[in-house]
Amino acid sequence: PAPPTGEVTVTGALQASETPGDDGVSAQGGLPSGQTAAISAASLVNLVPYPVYDAWITLDKADSGMTAVPATAPDNSGLDLKAFQNLGYTGEWFVFAGFVVFMWFRLLRREVEFARDAALGLVPDEEARQPTAV
Repeated sequence: PAPPTGEVTVTGALQASETPGDDGVSAQGGLPSGQTAAISAASLVNLVPYPVYDAWITLDKADSGMTAVPATAPDNSGLDLKAFQNLGYTGEWFVFAGFVVFMWFRLLRREVEFARDAALGLVPDEEARQPTAV
């Protein structure tokens, strides 16, 4: 359709540019002149005579002459192997944080035990802390 005249307000969900070859978007040609298989700034920059932004908007309700494209989650974007890999990586950080806390308490306990032994005269204070040459 012809572009509307005057100021136009569009409300929708902002979407990232598509990358040809990813998520089922065809990277091959075969489309009529002036058409592209991906909504991408890299694809559109040579087709239109005005500046292009690296995003696009999906509409829930369309004005006259436009067709609404409601935002939907792509296929296979739920809990899959990749999601569990990311959850596993997140879990590693919690394990690492727990290990840091454990080691801090362990080293603190070691210092307290060493100070107690030195106070009782079981270990000479300065000699025990100095490394010995072999």
